[in-house]
Parts: sequence; C-alpha cells; structure tokens
Amino acid sequence: MPLIKEIQEKLLFYAKKINAPKSLIPLINETNDLAYPYIEIDDSGLLYFVIRERGVEYERRLVAREEDLFYLIFSKITFSMASQFELENRIESQDSRKLIFEKQIELLKTLDEEWAKRENWYNRNNV
Repeated sequence: MPLIKEIQEKLLFYAKKINAPKSLIPLINETNDLAYPYIEIDDSGLLYFVIRERGVEYERRLVAREEDLFYLIFSKITFSMASQFELENRIESQDSRKLIFEKQIELLKTLDEEWAKRENWYNRNNV
C-alpha cells in the first residue's frame, strides 16, 4: 500500500530531524501491545492513532489529516524525549514539568512551528 510507505518515510524524516530513538517510532498496522501508540491504516485509507495494552484498546482516534496524525505522534515522542532530558538534567529546586515542557516545545519547533504552538497552548491550559 503506497500510503503506508509514505507515512513510514515521513515518520523517519521527522524522527531523524530530532534524533528520536528508533524505539519511540510507532509501528504501522501493528501494535506492540505495551500502551505505546501505533498507526492503523484501514483498507479505505482512513488513519487512526491507537493505543493498546495487553489486548485492551485504550485510545482510538480517527485522524482526518496526516498533519494531525504526525502532531499526535510527535507530541508523544517529544514528551518522552523531554522527560528523559529532564531526568538527565534535573534541577532539584524546580518543578520538573517546567524543563520537560520547555524541551518538548524546543523539539516540536524543530519539526513544525504550528505543532509547537498547539502543544504550548495545550500545556498552558491543562497543567
């Protein structure tokens, strides 16, 4: 399926831009069943962002645009990377979320300014 190859190439392109660990790149049409997101593309080309763990589906989002799918994926990837960065650079006197959010926004800006703006808005309104 050409769409699968296109999505895979874009995932790898974006991941390379931020040096994302290969382990964080989601699979396509295959779950690891460990509560890490994967992409599902059905026979009609509809895109889903899915999270499953131990056979239980916790989240399934139909995504209208590829752009939104990549935002969801890289929001998760950059959060994981930013959390690891915070662990390695912890400032004991500071709320750990501050460094995580700053690093996540920095990583997202590297990928797409609009993604960074979306995430920044979400963080400011949900913390």
